[in-house]
Amino acid sequence: MSDIIVKTTGLCADFKIKDRMVRAVNRVSLSLERGKTLVILGESGSGKSTYMKALLRILPKTAAVEGQAEFLGNDLFRMSEKEFRDIRGNRMAMIYQDSLSALDPMYKVGYQIVETIRAHSSLTKAEARERVEELFVKVGIPSPRERMNAYPHEMSGGMRQRAVIAMALCCNPCLLLADEPTTALDVTIQKQILNLFLELQESDRMSIMMVTHDIGVAAQVADQIAIMYGGIILECGATRQVLETPANPYTKALIAALPKSGNRERLVAIPPLSICRLDAPFPTAAPTQPRRAGRAFQSSSPSMSTI
Repeated sequence: MSDIIVKTTGLCADFKIKDRMVRAVNRVSLSLERGKTLVILGESGSGKSTYMKALLRILPKTAAVEGQAEFLGNDLFRMSEKEFRDIRGNRMAMIYQDSLSALDPMYKVGYQIVETIRAHSSLTKAEARERVEELFVKVGIPSPRERMNAYPHEMSGGMRQRAVIAMALCCNPCLLLADEPTTALDVTIQKQILNLFLELQESDRMSIMMVTHDIGVAAQVADQIAIMYGGIILECGATRQVLETPANPYTKALIAALPKSGNRERLVAIPPLSICRLDAPFPTAAPTQPRRAGRAFQSSSPSMSTI
């Protein structure tokens, strides 16, 4: 039996903007083994979150998704919505970047997580509340019973983010999609959450696909790193290999843009990201020109147009 939990082949996501189609995710092929962590690194707008939302089938109706996506051997894009509801939030869950949008402002936080648990299990309401209280303790929310009765707007950004993480973990998913899960957290809580992820991987063999801008976080938790630019995967490999001996000029530029202690030299800037149109030819290879003044990557990519 294959140990691959999720695999995409040639996945594309297109959006209609006025009278033309724009490709946000361009023929992405990735796979993730059970109990492993894949971190997708790249600048804002490169298609990282769109790729994960395509897997979860929560892109807007204006989006067109092509390619193949398999989860535990099942074709995600051929399932009916009823079949997929048994997977979404249960076996495959997502931590959203914007915690305020992820929670319904009309309902108390505890109620929302309890309902998620009961929708996918046979637990009673009392048992589900106990489960939520246990998760709140694990993610570092003080006074868990009191916080369960709070509305989203009554929580701070960091506490709300922890509640969203608890919601994603409430049904013990075998695949966790994490979109900037530690952005709103201070360093202490961030470490606590990352350690919790590692514990769940060891105990339940949970797989994690994470999007982050923090190379330090990626180095700490990732087994593999994929570098994304303009909707394309430029480089993918073992964490140490990608960070210590990057093969692609963009990866080198991304690492060079990190501030280093004691370094007073001006940081290398990466050029603004453009998007590719569907009527443009696809690239035959990843950019190979040396990173210098800012147009190096664009000249090796499809025809670009800036929004």
